[in-house]
Amino acid sequence: MIEFNEISTLVSDAVLGVAALTMSRGMRNSNWRIFFIFMGVSALLGAIGHGFLFTLSTSFRILAWNFLAVAIFFGEMAAFDHLGKSTKWIVYTLMGKVILVIGLSWVYRSFTISIINAGIGFLGIVLGIYAYTYSKSRDKSKWIIAGALSIIFPALVFWLDVNAIPKYLNANDLGHYLTIIPLYFIYRGARFPNVLNDR
Repeated sequence: MIEFNEISTLVSDAVLGVAALTMSRGMRNSNWRIFFIFMGVSALLGAIGHGFLFTLSTSFRILAWNFLAVAIFFGEMAAFDHLGKSTKWIVYTLMGKVILVIGLSWVYRSFTISIINAGIGFLGIVLGIYAYTYSKSRDKSKWIIAGALSIIFPALVFWLDVNAIPKYLNANDLGHYLTIIPLYFIYRGARFPNVLNDR
């Protein structure tokens, strides 16, 4: 008989996954489209990992975190493409970061590594680049800036283990639902790019 565990987290991860995959549809920017696809797959793998916690090993959830690392890579690439500075050196550096994050996640088996990577990727790279281009052209970067900034809230929920209603809405659930908000902001800004090298 199949035993379900952490049902509320299974549901919240699945909702996040479906939302991300839905946002990937019709996305003109190829890097952002792949970002949303990997985010969606990561969340769906997370849903399976949490839902069958005692059947599957922790390794299954780490696989979900690895998909998240790749998603963040494509978000960073989208930012550099937007700036028109996607050089081979930048690509190789970001790929090296992905490999490092994936390696560390298997060694330490901690989601904290993913939170730190998301902070570097969005608050450092994505926010910095889109804030710069917005200051120059007043383009739709304001939506992506809002998305990058609002990622702080789900990250803090995960980091501080904030349990709203422990049995029905734990830190994972709340973090998953809150993550949909910055994803929507990014979707609004990235769906119809109108400046520089977006494609």
